[in-house]
Amino acid sequence: MLETRSLPGKLRLQGFLSLMLALTLALSIFLVAGSGTASAADESYTVQRGDNLTAIAARFGLTVQALANANGLANVNNIHAGQILKIPQANSQNSNNSPAPASTGEGAYIVQSGDSLSRIAAQYGVSLVDLASANGLSVMSYVYIGQTLKIPGKSAAPVAAPTLPAVPSPAPAQSNAAGSVYTVQSGDNLLAIAARYGTTVAILQQANSIANPNSVFVGQKLVIPAAGQGGGVPPVVSAPDPVQPAASATTSGKWIDVNLSQQRLVAYEGSQAVFSSLVSTGVSRFPTVTGTFNIYLKYSSQAMTGGTGADYYYLPGVPYVMYFYESYAIHGAYWHNNFGRVMSHGCVNLPVEASRFMYNWAPMGTPVKIHY
Repeated sequence: MLETRSLPGKLRLQGFLSLMLALTLALSIFLVAGSGTASAADESYTVQRGDNLTAIAARFGLTVQALANANGLANVNNIHAGQILKIPQANSQNSNNSPAPASTGEGAYIVQSGDSLSRIAAQYGVSLVDLASANGLSVMSYVYIGQTLKIPGKSAAPVAAPTLPAVPSPAPAQSNAAGSVYTVQSGDNLLAIAARYGTTVAILQQANSIANPNSVFVGQKLVIPAAGQGGGVPPVVSAPDPVQPAASATTSGKWIDVNLSQQRLVAYEGSQAVFSSLVSTGVSRFPTVTGTFNIYLKYSSQAMTGGTGADYYYLPGVPYVMYFYESYAIHGAYWHNNFGRVMSHGCVNLPVEASRFMYNWAPMGTPVKIHY
């Protein structure tokens, strides 16, 4: 009789335990499913030769900082081929493609062919530093066609992408007793102007009372100091004597012609031109050598550094490098878009896509003829 009276209590206990077990199992399944969904939201990417974090972030519509944080990278230049990067899902906090909301007072611009950060900044009358900062970029970052950039301080309504005119040739400096005067053109920056006139950014800043070297604008008049007044317009530095040709550019086979006067590279197969592109060769203080040479070393990507003081540079991931004489090379340039003007420390700069073509087209030993 005692067992019969206790039976309902046992049944109730067993039912309660069964219910708790079922709830625990359901919760476990929910948590596992939720975890799988969270991990599925992230992608991964294997770093290729020639990649850099800026390009990868742009490819996935992220800011460089968001990509670096997701992968615990303290140094954004420290990635290597074969490395697997976690690609977080883009959102309004980490995306570099999200148009600014109306409350920010920022507009938006869609990047067109031929654009660069400096050119867009000049077009909208904002500083290069402010434009880069608003989009999670550095002033050295490059942009890609179709990318949406926030324009700080402009109307919140997206700006229709205009058809941009061809980049004008730089206006010649007008001489005066104090030196000369240069009118800033679209696509200019202080570093490029200083290089063009054989002076330094610091000297141009001082001569023009410019506190922020990134704050020049189209139409601005800049004083270029005379050589005897602390810099600017030095005597023309002659290019080095032509080196004895290593090989002749013949009418058969592949060869490369670089015209320094026209700032243009033409690739030939025999006497037939198969490819042409504007280039940027050495400024007067760092002239490009002339003569006929041969490509003797190729790297699909290489970090480059050199110069001292105001001339110091460090460029990670320089793409499609082909050395033709000592440290002189033909290579891609992602840090500027001023092709057709002298810009370099002696190398022949090409747009990245043009350098990719040339790298794949030209075998080792290809003759390179450089002349005025």
